[in-house]
Amino acid sequence: MHEYPWQVALTSTTGTRPFCGGSIISDQWNLTAAHCVSGSQPSSVIVVIGEHIWNTTAETNVTQRRAASQIMVHSGYNRNTQDNDIALIKLTSPITFPADNTIAPVCLPAPGNLYDSVTATVTGWGTTTSGGSQPVNLYEVDVPKMTNSQCQQYYGSAITTNMICAGLAAGGKDQTHKSNYFPGDSGGPLVTYGNAAQTYMVLIGAVSWGNGCALPNYPGVYTRVGSK
Repeated sequence: MHEYPWQVALTSTTGTRPFCGGSIISDQWNLTAAHCVSGSQPSSVIVVIGEHIWNTTAETNVTQRRAASQIMVHSGYNRNTQDNDIALIKLTSPITFPADNTIAPVCLPAPGNLYDSVTATVTGWGTTTSGGSQPVNLYEVDVPKMTNSQCQQYYGSAITTNMICAGLAAGGKDQTHKSNYFPGDSGGPLVTYGNAAQTYMVLIGAVSWGNGCALPNYPGVYTRVGSK
């Protein structure tokens, strides 16, 4: 538990079920996908930090529901192509990060590093099978990152320089996508180790879109955080 202390859940003001995920990047800012919050008023979104099992409050005492004061959607976001599918949510008050790192920000990636051929981890509350039910526990899966040219073999020109792809060509490991109407994972973090010593992780992607869930030849597509 709390292995990914930057993970947040986005919920409605009255609900607890995550409709999207996100990442803490500072004491007052969270990063998510534009398609999760585009057209939404800050007053309609709650950012839940320190969450693990969303349908109970008994598993941890660090969970907090935080109100949003501002939503900034990338000016170049295209809802038709999902290019620049990234947004920032500002909290009404700063987070006080505990010394035990149960809640903590994730590091941002080095500019210019494409992070090709690394193993990355995606986390979220999305369905684990196409059309399945949404889990209550936070799930994680390791996926191999591929180059954009490799990914374009599957998706063609739909893959832009603002996107990255990760997954197995044979299928079986993936996030689930908001574009397929399976809530929970969209906007959530794709992270990898930031150094050879594996002492910290960096946020290289935000869950964006894809064709189905873990289908062969259709890797998951993420917004490239390092290009923003």
